[in-house]
Amino acid sequence: MKEENIKLPANVILIDVAYLNFLIGDIKRYFEQKLERTLQDLDLASFVEYLALDFGYEVGNNETQVLLVYDDSSPNICFCQPSDIKKDLDGKAFASQLGEFMFAGVPCENIVGRDELLLDLTKIVLNSDDVKRFILIGSDASYDNRLIEELNGADDKQVLQYRMDESTEKIEYRWELIVFPIMQAVGIREDEL
Repeated sequence: MKEENIKLPANVILIDVAYLNFLIGDIKRYFEQKLERTLQDLDLASFVEYLALDFGYEVGNNETQVLLVYDDSSPNICFCQPSDIKKDLDGKAFASQLGEFMFAGVPCENIVGRDELLLDLTKIVLNSDDVKRFILIGSDASYDNRLIEELNGADDKQVLQYRMDESTEKIEYRWELIVFPIMQAVGIREDEL
């Protein structure tokens, strides 16, 4: 598929599902123990809205493409409703006061690994003249910091990477801790902390 044939809206959220699964599981385990209660499953619609609000979306007709990169080990988003990428999410959308959020599952085939696919999609998004804002959930540690190099070169786009910690590499774009949107989406209240 040639990059110039891919039409994208002005806003794109790219999620490495295996990485998100690890984060959700880790955060749920930690806080269920700390708070001594069971947390709700992650509400995916609320979660992507939290990401968008954190990035500065305003009420309006924003169109956002949510790309979910997955492989055989991550066909579902763990602890999440809805969770099955093929059955429940691919080709589906929801509308809110922030606009429309359209989901697309992007499976890894035996030809390319999940890491390489995520890097390729990052390049496609960054090279698209249509995309103005780009949110990424993916661990650059998995990609030998090639992800940071790609994102650092995105001068004409607003970029936000959600991470678990500060990078040891120089980052020239905005980053935020992923723990806070996940905490909100699994029902942890501020007064509980």
